[in-house]
Amino acid sequence: MTPTNRKKLVVAHSVLANAPLHEVETNRALARWLAQILGLKYGGSYDPQLHDGRDLYLLPTQTLVGAAAARQLGVKGPEDLWGGYVDHDFICTKAISHGLLNRHAHAPPGWAPLFSERVRSVVLDGLSVFSLKDARPAAEHLLYTGPIRLKPIHA
Repeated sequence: MTPTNRKKLVVAHSVLANAPLHEVETNRALARWLAQILGLKYGGSYDPQLHDGRDLYLLPTQTLVGAAAARQLGVKGPEDLWGGYVDHDFICTKAISHGLLNRHAHAPPGWAPLFSERVRSVVLDGLSVFSLKDARPAAEHLLYTGPIRLKPIHA
């Protein structure tokens, strides 16, 4: 969404404090370009002291997770953010595309089983697992159809 307030300042934000320099510089270049095409000013990298109280248009390097993180950065809605926002960390991963083994499997807060049911026909067969207790039964279930691949959700 394009901000309508022309006084907004476009700022780059590296979500990870120890982000590689090339990622930080790429994000800054994208923020400069975004400011130019939107006719806004570029404000450099987000600095809480420098940008406190300013009307910002944030370009984060990764999806923002949680309302507290968004509020801390001054994001109140889509007009303040070029990027993504989710309530729970697992939502911005592939874990949402596969269901759980059964209704007894552990699900994190915010889990929505209906999504994986709706996309089942367009994704590869798989299961999402959120506890060690559920891992073995899920793997055994999948092994009946052939080799399996285990992947941490943030890999």
